[in-house]
Amino acid sequence: DEVPAGIKSSKALSLADKATVNIPHTDGLLDGKAFTVSLWFNGQADSPGMWCRIISKMQRVEKQSIGLEIQRSAKTDELHYRVDTLKGFNQHGPIGKLLNGKWHHVVFTFDGTKLIDYVDGKKHEHTIRAEKELPLANTADLILGQSGIEGNRFFTGLIDDVAVWKNVLTEQQIKDLKDGKLTPTDIK
Repeated sequence: DEVPAGIKSSKALSLADKATVNIPHTDGLLDGKAFTVSLWFNGQADSPGMWCRIISKMQRVEKQSIGLEIQRSAKTDELHYRVDTLKGFNQHGPIGKLLNGKWHHVVFTFDGTKLIDYVDGKKHEHTIRAEKELPLANTADLILGQSGIEGNRFFTGLIDDVAVWKNVLTEQQIKDLKDGKLTPTDIK
């Protein structure tokens, strides 16, 4: 498969056979304030299991959970975002039929109330139900390839150039990441 110009590294993470990557929580890592998450991925709809997760930063709080995930919708080729807050459990929506064996660039920005996704450069806005200033704040690890709250739900595919910022990137920065004019390390 042809690698898009936006991918600058030559080594993608290959996640198969329940392989995952855990990025330990640190202060500021998707702490519920403003943030941006960017990644490239390539996956197939025939990954085993249902509702597999590409990326997850989700933590149990009492009988609920708080956080953000990118997940497959049942056993389809469609991906959904999932946001859990104390006032809105399992808020989710489609981000596209992206499990098709091709590379896709997905970026999520969050400004405290509005979640915006950019899929291969196309923008979609989502308002989430939140109860306080930091509706997504949690101390869970950021996990690539698995759900953070359910011990299964593994993603099979390739992931590359995962990056997290403590602020909302501009539309131009996001476009430049997709087009290969910027790398994640170019943006502070």
